[in-house]
Amino acid sequence: MKPPDDDHSSIPLAVVGVDFRRAPARKRGLLLLSDEERLSFAAQLRRSNAADGLACLDTCNRTEWIVSAEEPTWAAEILRTQMLTRERGTTGAGAGAGAEDCGAGAGAGAGAEDCGAGAGAGAGDGAGDESNGHLVPYVYVGEEAARHLFEVAAGLESFVVGEKEIASQLHRAFERSRGEEIGSPVLNGVGMAMGRLTRDTHRIDLTGDGPRGVHDVAVAFLTTRFENPPKVAVVGLGQIGEKVVRSLRRAGLKPRLCNRTVPVTWTGDETVEPLDRLEALLAEVDVAVLCTAAPKPVVGSALLEKRVGDQPILLVDLGIPAQVDAALNTDRDLAEVADLEVLQQEAERRVVASWADLTHVRQRVGQAIGELEKFCRERRYSRLLQSTQERHQRYIRVDIPRVIQEAAGDLSAQTRNRLEAEIKGLVRSYTNAVFRDIREIIGAEEE
Repeated sequence: MKPPDDDHSSIPLAVVGVDFRRAPARKRGLLLLSDEERLSFAAQLRRSNAADGLACLDTCNRTEWIVSAEEPTWAAEILRTQMLTRERGTTGAGAGAGAEDCGAGAGAGAGAEDCGAGAGAGAGDGAGDESNGHLVPYVYVGEEAARHLFEVAAGLESFVVGEKEIASQLHRAFERSRGEEIGSPVLNGVGMAMGRLTRDTHRIDLTGDGPRGVHDVAVAFLTTRFENPPKVAVVGLGQIGEKVVRSLRRAGLKPRLCNRTVPVTWTGDETVEPLDRLEALLAEVDVAVLCTAAPKPVVGSALLEKRVGDQPILLVDLGIPAQVDAALNTDRDLAEVADLEVLQQEAERRVVASWADLTHVRQRVGQAIGELEKFCRERRYSRLLQSTQERHQRYIRVDIPRVIQEAAGDLSAQTRNRLEAEIKGLVRSYTNAVFRDIREIIGAEEE
């Protein structure tokens, strides 16, 4: 059975997820849904009346499932249970809220989106690190879910405070949801409020001259590992790969480029080596930054057999799922592996110089929450408004003229027209009064 009325239903939204603070990248990778799994999950949520819209955010530092639901607390518990079920590799039905099996499936297959940000920590159900080796997802419901998403979009919860790429990632997640027809009016409302928020907050540069994302953190990390400028290869030339290359060039390095498909438009005339040249490339460089979104590792010990010398290669893994075979983590003779957790430990979160600017961003987040609350309140009455308008039009155009003609057909045309006009006026007054009452209810709820 469903629970009683939800205390958080003023904003019918729930967010369940994990970030780099909650779990290492290898475990977060287990939560990535393939296209088929995402569509199946959304269909199951709808069939069970658990949620009417789903969006999935996957970056190298966070995985979040976002749903709109009439009872978001109930929906959040289903999502949390399914996330744990997936991570632990078990099978079974959804949370004990009566939903049919809302499981996401077994294997991860979707590649991570661009790597730019981490997720917020602290608030929500189950705060803290892993428990007994398992994930502890954070859970946000209602207004707190909206606040979390807006703070993420504004860059307040990013690996580098103030970076802007996460807003684009969220936008793509909501766009994909609409394109796959698994979104909802509420999720569309979140997206609109988020767009207005980021347009305002991105006018403020919170990062200053500091790092603007994990790509800058990775480059700063690798440059400190060598006395002389290292030879660097960048493998995977999507959005994050492009950012890494540009950051390396700003640092005075000339990276060699490798990609699954060639040519790559943004590289211009520069040589891009195909992935089947990766073994030879790894034999010639000191560092490889891995930025692909492959569903399984692309670098293992077999690819490093041609290396000569005593110096192990440094593999900076920015991928999720992991792009480096886990066995290399213990083979220090072949490679030193620096994944997202290593970068997190090595780099301090940037301190924002202007707390006034940061305060302004938080205030703007509060305004965005208010905008979304108003949107959701108005949406509650949208069906009533629509049905009232439809009845009004039917009475005015069809029913009243028919009744007048049937009941007063013996009257003169002038009298019938005057009578019809007076009755239509009464109906218009009634309809306007209904609309006015609804607006007053909305206004009272806003106060």
